[in-house]
Amino acid sequence: MIDEKEDRVRLAGSLGVAAIHANTTQEAVLRDAVIERAKGVIITAGCDDTTALILLTARHLNRTVRLIVSAKEEENVKLFKQGGADAIVSPATFDGYILAAAVDHGHMVHYLDDLLTADGNIRLVERPLSAQRSRQVSRCSETRSLVTPLPRSTDVAAI
Repeated sequence: MIDEKEDRVRLAGSLGVAAIHANTTQEAVLRDAVIERAKGVIITAGCDDTTALILLTARHLNRTVRLIVSAKEEENVKLFKQGGADAIVSPATFDGYILAAAVDHGHMVHYLDDLLTADGNIRLVERPLSAQRSRQVSRCSETRSLVTPLPRSTDVAAI
């Protein structure tokens, strides 16, 4: 975790998170954080112009790292895609979707809250597809449908 605010860096350190007190927009700082060996970089700078600069710098330093950014303004999502972001989270957009869905789907907010909470009962698990499943998914994509198997056991809740 890299942050310019010392109190955040101290808090992260007290929670066992490796933290650096520095300006993330500088190449030297990202190199000191060993970005060339990183599996992923999450960019939540607080304002989109700073996020864009960090995104471009990170992509320049590591062409293959997975970059996830937070977009404050919906209009910047397309720019972050152009800048090389692999995933973009737009809180304002998600909020709107959830609020609208809550009108007709009364349990949606509780479900998503549980799903997104670390100690919730609902867990989303991704796993690699077998060759057979991959062919099934390919056939489904031709018909524009999605098949999602939900394993049932005492450890996994069936939906």
